[in-house]
Amino acid sequence: MSTKILTTAIIIFLFLKFIFNNSDKSNAIFFFSDLGQLATFLIGISMMTFAIYFINFLKNDVFVITFFSLSILFLLLNYFFGLEEYGSTRRIYIFSSLSIQPSEIIKLSLILISAFIFDKFYNKKIILISILFSIYLIPVIFIQLQPDTSTAIFISSFALIAIFLSGASYKTLSGITIGIFSLLPMIFAIIIADYQLDRINSFTDNSMDPLGSSYIINLVSEAIKSGGLIGPGIINVNDSILSNVIAANSDFALALIIEQLGFLALFLIILGLIGILWSGTYISYASKNKFDYFVTLLSTYALVMQGLLHIMVNVSILPATGTTLPFISNGNNAMIINFILIGLIIGVNKKNIESDKTKL
Repeated sequence: MSTKILTTAIIIFLFLKFIFNNSDKSNAIFFFSDLGQLATFLIGISMMTFAIYFINFLKNDVFVITFFSLSILFLLLNYFFGLEEYGSTRRIYIFSSLSIQPSEIIKLSLILISAFIFDKFYNKKIILISILFSIYLIPVIFIQLQPDTSTAIFISSFALIAIFLSGASYKTLSGITIGIFSLLPMIFAIIIADYQLDRINSFTDNSMDPLGSSYIINLVSEAIKSGGLIGPGIINVNDSILSNVIAANSDFALALIIEQLGFLALFLIILGLIGILWSGTYISYASKNKFDYFVTLLSTYALVMQGLLHIMVNVSILPATGTTLPFISNGNNAMIINFILIGLIIGVNKKNIESDKTKL
């Protein structure tokens, strides 16, 4: 039952993705906007299948530690060899059309290393919490130096969830949270870029600089309002209110979809996220070991958190952060990682079913 709900949720997202792609017919290949999107989809499906059937390999101690170490190395290399785009250095380009985004890869490696540590130090809470805090702190610093505040905030929030799920008391969690927020003024003063401060200021007052920092926020709001309840249907990307907005197909994918399908699309996306949350949580609690339990929960929450953050940004609950919408926003690295996370969840469920059959 849980697998069926999870599969239905993914079908909803992919259905919306194909509609999203179909609005740009300039280089359309089947339901994909270009050859790169098609290749990413096929690679993602392949990696998901690998995760489902070879999940025991992904939990191997040597693999987990090596993968995490390489992920940190890529973050470091990105600092020196990454190409700056839109005020942030997030990608290392191998070819003109092929790039690696270390901040996406680190999400998967953090989930695997967290589950590994949870399994090894479950009965030693102080050591467990201390190690978890340390392994999340390192990538957050590297990512914020890019600067990529949205991913840094996402991973920081994810760290609090991982620490809480590991068994930390509310007192410990409150202390860590207060410590993080007490450092925010210093972080803002030293690391936050000027354009990011402009985003925050324009969020608090969107009438400020309507042709500058508030321009995109006002356009996104206008696009969402124009969609109404069911929207006008598929429109050409050049006819969209957001046609001139840079990275609209990634950072504001929800607004583009609502502009076409109305708030019905938002309802379907929320329904899909609920399906992922319910299925992943159910599968995790049915798991047979600590690693499977933790990796399933974290994979589930990573997908749901990212989706909720994207929604909140697009409906103006949060300032623009650059968070993508799982399976829908353009972004090859993110798409592949999301498929792998789904593969981990289904892989654990497959193990649960096989284990139950063995007992009969």
